[in-house]
Amino acid sequence: MLVTIGPITLDVDVAATRRFYEASTGYVPCPCDGCRNFPLAVPHMPAALLDALHQLGIDPLKPAEQWVNCATPDGKAALYGGFYNVCGQIVSATEHWLTPDFELFACEDCSLLKPDFPRPCFEVDFYCQLPWLLEMPSTEAYPSP
Repeated sequence: MLVTIGPITLDVDVAATRRFYEASTGYVPCPCDGCRNFPLAVPHMPAALLDALHQLGIDPLKPAEQWVNCATPDGKAALYGGFYNVCGQIVSATEHWLTPDFELFACEDCSLLKPDFPRPCFEVDFYCQLPWLLEMPSTEAYPSP
């Protein structure tokens, strides 16, 4: 099925991707506060990003990997990055889908690919700011100017 997301066109086996995510337990998070905050913050992802992930058959709570780049100076949010694997092929992805709220791009290299993930496949990477919802303050560093 051809899926166009922003400037990106993908040929996706949505059913195979969805089946994988439904059966998968997802990534194994480390005990850091960024990993513990992520599942709490996913419902607050920008709506267009969540829609795009669902359109591809991805469960946003189960990235292959995710990380915190830095917290905002007030500690109320963090800039997250991460990626998901998708069953299918990239048709055209010469540009990133860049909005004021997030960045999304597709690449052919699949990092941390589980052996039972359906082939052919590609990776969808994201960056977005998510709220800090843990009761403890973020220990993620904000870069100095």
